[in-house]
Order: sequence, then structure tokens, then C-alpha cells
Amino acid sequence: MKVRKVINNNVVSSTDDDHNEVVVMGKGIGFQKREGDLIQDSIIEKIFILNDKNILSKLENLFKDIPEKYLEITDEIIQYAQSQYGLSLREHAYLSLTDHIAIAVERIKSGIKIENVMLSDIKCFYKNEYEIGLKALEIIDREMGVILPDDEAGFIALHVLNASLDQINANNLETIKISHEILNIVNDFYKLSLDKESIHYYRFANHVNYLVKRLFSQSEEVESDDILYETVRKNFTREFECANLIKRRIYENYGISISKEELGYLIINLRALLKNINV
Repeated sequence: MKVRKVINNNVVSSTDDDHNEVVVMGKGIGFQKREGDLIQDSIIEKIFILNDKNILSKLENLFKDIPEKYLEITDEIIQYAQSQYGLSLREHAYLSLTDHIAIAVERIKSGIKIENVMLSDIKCFYKNEYEIGLKALEIIDREMGVILPDDEAGFIALHVLNASLDQINANNLETIKISHEILNIVNDFYKLSLDKESIHYYRFANHVNYLVKRLFSQSEEVESDDILYETVRKNFTREFECANLIKRRIYENYGISISKEELGYLIINLRALLKNINV
């Protein structure tokens, strides 16, 4: 294997025997090297095969500003996601996660903490990705000696979610955003401060999450049920008012319509939530 480009003293780009462009890491691997020089196998510690040349180029530029250790951390996180949860992540995860982790570490070192306002929803809707985020915090602490807050586990979970190849719904981040907005509307409408750890909140939040997923997908349709809709409209007038507010806001903000059938089911689940918390 020969040097194609020296990125820094410990990182070079090259081409493997199958003509794949690769990033090669090892202590001193790029020191005083030039294009075309042979790479000694004995000092190679890690080889990253990236088929996307655009990502490879951006990684090369990234290593001009941050230690290559961050890529090793990202690789361990990605391998963990694959081995423990069977997730296959797109190559851009190497770039986005590496960049995010480097920035997060420097931010915490500077005493700056950013709140993840969707953390409770991420924990509720995407447990596996959040668990991967928590594992990432362990890895970062072990390798960098920096303890990141749980908010960062949520942010990392979003990166994993966004890079996942096996997610049926390609609108995962939008799903979380809209679900979060619906839950906030309920909170504001009833002037509540819902216990996000309670089973009642969990059940309602799950219904909202699946509702939003169905709005993005035509593969799962709810049968027309005018009787249900008319029944809840007449008997649960306050919940009907809240549900219609949700319908109006979602249409205004996202151009997505909620059908009468979905509205009926939303009202029933909203009624169940309020009954269980004695509102």
C-alpha cells in the first residue's frame, strides 16, 4: 500500500488491493512521507474503507483541525450499533458523528452546555438509538476523559437515527419534531406539566409517534369510521377542541392533514391520558 496523500503525521489516504480509497491510521504513519511512498504494514493500526469520495475528502479536511482519535471513537460507536442492535449506518455517519463529538467535547471543556429539548421524546420513541448514545458517552469518557451530559446521548442518537440504513420511515427526525410539537400543544392547552417518566405519558406519546409515522406513510391506512368520530366529537368536547388545534397547527406548520379517523383515535387516547392523571 502506498501513500496517496498525507493528512497529518498519523493519518494518510491510500488505495487498497481492491482499488478502494481508504484512510489509514497509525502512529507516525505520515511523518516525512510523500505521495507514492510505501506504507509499512507494521505501523498500520486502523484502515477505514469509504466508498463516498466526497465524505473521504471532507474527513481529510476535518483531520486538519481535530485529532484522529475522534474517528476511532466514532468507529467504535458504529461497530457497537451494528453488533448490539443490527444497525447498518451510512458512511456519512463517520463524518457527522466525528465532527459532532469533537465539537461537543470542546464545548463541555469550555463550560458550555446545550439542552436537548427533545431528549425525553428520543428516550421514549427511540430506545435503541438512545442506548447507543449512552454507550457513546462511556466511550468518550474512557478515551478522552470528558464526561458529557445525557443531552449529548440524545444528540448522538439523532445522528445514528439519521444515518440508519434500515429505517423504513425516512422522515425520522421530522417525526420526532412533530411528535414533540403535538405533546407541547397538549401541555399548553391544558396547562399541564406531564410526568414524562409515567406509563400514562409513555402510552400517549407512543400513540402520537405512530400517528405521525402514519401521516408520512401511505402503507398503513386507518379505515373510515364516522361513527367513532361523531361519538367522540359529541362526548369529549374539550379533547375535540385540543385535537382540532393540533390538526390546525400541524397543517399550518407542515402542510400535513390529519384525517377524521386519526383525529378520533387521537381524542380517545388524549381522553385516556387525562383520565389517568385526573384532569
